[in-house]
Amino acid sequence: MKKTIYKSNGIKAATPADTLDRDDIQKLKDYFLSLDLSKPNNLRNFTLFTFNINIGLRAKDLLSLPKDLIIQNDKAVDMFAIRESKTGKKRIIELNNTAKTVIQKYYDTFYDTLKDSYYLFPSRKKNQGEGHLTLSSYDKILRTAKEKSEVNNAYTVSSHTARKCLGTALYRQGVPIQQIQTMFGHNRPETTMIYISVLKQDAQRLYHQVEL
Repeated sequence: MKKTIYKSNGIKAATPADTLDRDDIQKLKDYFLSLDLSKPNNLRNFTLFTFNINIGLRAKDLLSLPKDLIIQNDKAVDMFAIRESKTGKKRIIELNNTAKTVIQKYYDTFYDTLKDSYYLFPSRKKNQGEGHLTLSSYDKILRTAKEKSEVNNAYTVSSHTARKCLGTALYRQGVPIQQIQTMFGHNRPETTMIYISVLKQDAQRLYHQVEL
């Protein structure tokens, strides 16, 4: 069970969410793909999760993306600029092939629904164009996906967990912490080192290789 940590003033402390390994990611993708993708909600959920783990934006910024920022002339863009709501920093986000492919398919499939929407991921519970999917709804989607896909992860799978996947994958590919720090908009590399829980896993693995 995950231990709750409190500050000296009694307020619950923020703790880094666990990350997902490639097997867990594939299980979640397979679950989303097993649903009826002719239904807008199902394809949206698969697209949102896949897009999330490939660009690493905070969920608040991800969910409120304007459609016309990502889709121009009916095509997914190669990159876009955004000012982060939490930090106020301007970031340039590049879309890799996976991110572009899922967004393009999503847009092409539901063109009639999305053409008049302001948001890329509109809420289905409101009139078209009036609102985007909420953070609580997205986290609920991911919790359900974890339960249905039998992901072996002690932590709750959430939008925060999904954001961490990109940083963890980059670290494992040898990308320097400083570059990941810039990508994630952290002020200090120490924050990024805590944020990427794979560092703890690596330390544990290396410990067991040492015999004094």
